[in-house]
Amino acid sequence: MKRFITLFLACALMLAALPAAAAPLTSYAAVQDQLLAGAYKVAPFDAILSGTVFAVQPSYTFKTSFYVFVAVDPDDVSMWSTEDDNFFVFLIDAGTDQAPYAAGDAVTVEGQVVSIYSSPVCPYIKPAKVNGADV
Repeated sequence: MKRFITLFLACALMLAALPAAAAPLTSYAAVQDQLLAGAYKVAPFDAILSGTVFAVQPSYTFKTSFYVFVAVDPDDVSMWSTEDDNFFVFLIDAGTDQAPYAAGDAVTVEGQVVSIYSSPVCPYIKPAKVNGADV
């Protein structure tokens, strides 16, 4: 019985030590602060960001992939870029050589911010969903 209780307590302590899954960040300023706090050595973290498509650029590597630059709300910024607007970027495979989005489209991107490809003034999101649809 002692062994069972000891094993049970050991398992409970190990489970308690595991970090809880953090809620996705939904603020561009919070994403910027997270990237700044870790000095670019930040593990991927979940984010849900919205904005307006500013530009869509084709990938040089893949014919059906596009980089989508999304301008964010200017009131939700922690650190300004040298441009007039702040952006985040994501890469999407459209499956065709036609861009899936155009300048002016509203998008909400759910995915992981990958710090190795990011800067605080232009975070890169590896998308899982765009406007609620899986990608």
